[in-house]
Amino acid sequence: MTVIAANLIEVVEVQETSSSAQGKTTGYSTRRFYRPELDVLRLFAYVAVFVHHGVFLVAPTLSNGTGFGLSLFFLLSAFLITELLQREKSATGGIAISEFYIRRCLRIWPLYYGFLAFTVIGGLVFPGHTTSTGFIVAFVCMVGNIYVGRYGFPNNPAGFLWSISIEEQFYLFWPMLNRHCSRWSLRWIALCSVPVASIAIVALAKGEPRAELAIWSNTVVQFQMFAFGALLSLNLRGRLPIIGAFIRAALFLSGFGCWLAAARWTAIFPGAAHAVGGVFGVIIGYLVSGGGCVLIFLSAYGADARWIPKSLVYLGKISYGMYVFHQLSLDTAAWILNRFPETATESHHIRFGIAHLGLGFIVSVLGAALSYKYFERPFLRLKAKFAVVPSRAP
Repeated sequence: MTVIAANLIEVVEVQETSSSAQGKTTGYSTRRFYRPELDVLRLFAYVAVFVHHGVFLVAPTLSNGTGFGLSLFFLLSAFLITELLQREKSATGGIAISEFYIRRCLRIWPLYYGFLAFTVIGGLVFPGHTTSTGFIVAFVCMVGNIYVGRYGFPNNPAGFLWSISIEEQFYLFWPMLNRHCSRWSLRWIALCSVPVASIAIVALAKGEPRAELAIWSNTVVQFQMFAFGALLSLNLRGRLPIIGAFIRAALFLSGFGCWLAAARWTAIFPGAAHAVGGVFGVIIGYLVSGGGCVLIFLSAYGADARWIPKSLVYLGKISYGMYVFHQLSLDTAAWILNRFPETATESHHIRFGIAHLGLGFIVSVLGAALSYKYFERPFLRLKAKFAVVPSRAP
């Protein structure tokens, strides 16, 4: 799908510092690579995940559909990492692996491990929170997805950070492949991950007691979402799609429709009301949802920065912190609302649900903004010193 989409859409060379760039295609540029619309896409992915965890009792189809915001996060991560690695290879003739890992560690580890430590210590104060040895070891060693697939979600606000483990597992091998393999080889590696993921789905569906969760949190299964992002980068080759506003809107709506269709008619998530097709339907569901991510990505990529609100770009920049804090924010919002009798109705009540989402979102923004300014920025400044191709706004 990514190959077809990239070939059907007219493209031009990316000019990183100009949103209205026009020019002759020459392949990867070695200058700064920063696209503000990708920050907005990060924000959208976060909002989708936030809604997924906040309205599951009110609107199951919407909740399940927005769960694919996580898939969009994976696609975005693979696209950006592939783009930066290929630009570095173009600029220097190689890829500095140690610098890559230093940059990733400085971006992800401080907040991830800081929040994990906070929740573990909090578990000593609030015994209801899960702080088992297995949970701590798995999440410290970045295999939290395996723990979740086997034992379910722990009652801990850090439990939903299992996806960070999959990100880190992707980083283990993809830089080395980019260093030693041609773009042609990388395309085939990415394409092969899709049938391998389908085989994993079949195996997990037959052998795991928590089949849906084991599949959803499985590294091999989710790597196909990274593959879609990598294929987008490898096929666009540093170029921007030229798409009109109407087509962009149609792509976005079609992509979101793919999410809802996969949520409603396949058994990717537990409790799908109209799941069809058994295991084969689940395989198709992942492909459809991945295709939806590709369409949503193309609906935004290359958009004119003049029309993008700076407030949305800022929220996209701090979306990692919002994601880390989002379950704690929802828990905090529920605790606050339950202090007021007029809102402390059953959790599926629409008034409570709206207030819960709204307040939880505000709490996550405040927490992430403070974290970004006072905790993350020093690490980001240090990270920039190891960058070969700058990837932040000038």
